Amino acid sequence: MIEKLNLSILHYLILLLIIASIIPLSIAVYFIMNTTENSLTNAELELQLKTINDISSRIYFYLKMNKTRLNDLASTLKLAGVDNPNKFSDFIKNLSETQSIESLLADEQWINVMFIDSNAKGIRAGKEIQDINIQKLMQNAFYLASKGNEYMSDPYIIKYTDGKILPVIIIGIPISNNKNETIGALVSTLSMRPMLEIVKNESMKIEGGRKIFVLDDKNYLFLDSNEELLSNHILLEDNPLVKDFRTKGERVSNIRTYEEITNKGKEEILGSFQAIPEYNWGVFATTEKSFALQGIRQMRNNILKWTGFLDAVALLIAILLARKTSLPIRKLANFALQIAKERDFSQKINLNATTEIKQLTTTFNLMTDEISNYILSLKKAAEANKQLFLNSIKMLVAAIDAKDPYTKGHSERVMAYSVITARYLNFTEEEIEKVEIAALLHDVGKIGIDDSILRKPGTLTPSEYEIMKTHPEKGAKIMSQIPQLKDMLSGMHYHHEFWDGSGYPLKLKGEAIPIIARIIGLADTFDAMTTERPYQKAMTPQDAIQRIMQFANTRFDPKVVKAFVSAFQHNEFNYILKSAKNQENNQEKTIRV
Repeated sequence: MIEKLNLSILHYLILLLIIASIIPLSIAVYFIMNTTENSLTNAELELQLKTINDISSRIYFYLKMNKTRLNDLASTLKLAGVDNPNKFSDFIKNLSETQSIESLLADEQWINVMFIDSNAKGIRAGKEIQDINIQKLMQNAFYLASKGNEYMSDPYIIKYTDGKILPVIIIGIPISNNKNETIGALVSTLSMRPMLEIVKNESMKIEGGRKIFVLDDKNYLFLDSNEELLSNHILLEDNPLVKDFRTKGERVSNIRTYEEITNKGKEEILGSFQAIPEYNWGVFATTEKSFALQGIRQMRNNILKWTGFLDAVALLIAILLARKTSLPIRKLANFALQIAKERDFSQKINLNATTEIKQLTTTFNLMTDEISNYILSLKKAAEANKQLFLNSIKMLVAAIDAKDPYTKGHSERVMAYSVITARYLNFTEEEIEKVEIAALLHDVGKIGIDDSILRKPGTLTPSEYEIMKTHPEKGAKIMSQIPQLKDMLSGMHYHHEFWDGSGYPLKLKGEAIPIIARIIGLADTFDAMTTERPYQKAMTPQDAIQRIMQFANTRFDPKVVKAFVSAFQHNEFNYILKSAKNQENNQEKTIRV
């Protein structure tokens, strides 16, 4: 009886222990599954939001960058002194003859660009699009831009005969003269293909699971990973996510779930949206919840199946594998810290570890590759923008130098002398770049000096000389409108100040004169000495150097003179002087002819 009772108690205790183990485990599994499901849902929504935020920003800056490029072109015409239709016609004719306009289409973002004067005459670069709606949009762009208004059309889908499509936007920018009178327009057809490729690439990262699309302000689809949908001009105003987007005021990002009828039946959809600033467009991302959670549902079945077995061996396995598992993780963490400190994302790590750690390592290496490629693309974009900026400056400088045939190439030579001198003064690359731009623009103020003074073959009268002395201040004032040139203004403003305080416009003395202005001032003087002018013969470079050395401590900073003379003695200026001599010979031939 007792034995039976003891046996029954044993069985009872075993049963209690089993119940005590299974129930808490079942509860734990339930809460873990629900918590994980919520976490995965939130993670998917956060990833959606991050992705569409990135796409929204890239579309916004893509549009802004191209509008800025067109405005920069319009500003170049204005700065070049194009102030009436006749000059405008001459300017665009020169662009056409020199093929400068074709270089604007090199990056294939602009399908075409048109320079049109107020009489609706001009030139086109790029492809002509045989689409009556595009032609109407371009006419609208020209009409509004010629009235002084910027114009940007709604997105439009071009359908080609071979079935291909191309989303585009028409942009019109007014061209004005120095009196702010509109004298023409720039009209460009901007390809949205780069943005379409971004949408497709982001959608392909989770194949079949996530859909990304972009709507215009009228709720028409114009960017989608499925190009076939774009040709149908689909209106999505009844989509619950789109309704919510418009209700929220189109200025916020948001996430939500909703139900949608699919080919699988009624599905719960995870959706996010993000407005594109200023355009009332929306970027949307959707994922079927079943797709997002398919991994966890399979995991639930596996957990229930193997829970009992894993409980028995988990402790032993944990002890045996803890060190082996933690070691590669520590290596990966240290490697990540090393990359963060050195900022060298080209490094790779290889670990002989478990599949998960290898996968993590592969993902980590992929991430560093993506970061490295992104940094490289940013550098390339920055370099392209820099070259565009420098080319615009050189066009402006060439236009200024062309006002006086005797000073042709003067600004570029002064720039070359200044850059070499800055290197001999151990300037950093960033400082040298500022010297380069400031030297190129040091005479930009002459755009405001009357041609009769600039081209006068003889000595200037005192009153004319006083007018000429205003060009540094004029140049600094003109360029002060461009924030990026803030650090270069001193080189334009003070390059005629002398070390002893006898210069102009402010009679600054010694170290009060910015170093960039001291360098440009010396380079400016040397070039003037060694080139033919109507009022003086060119000195030999050796005589000019002797003269420069005599001016040390009076006109010029002795430290700058020392660096300049050292560069000359090391033959750094030979190619510049040779180029100047060839130019003078060509100029003499032209004058004789």
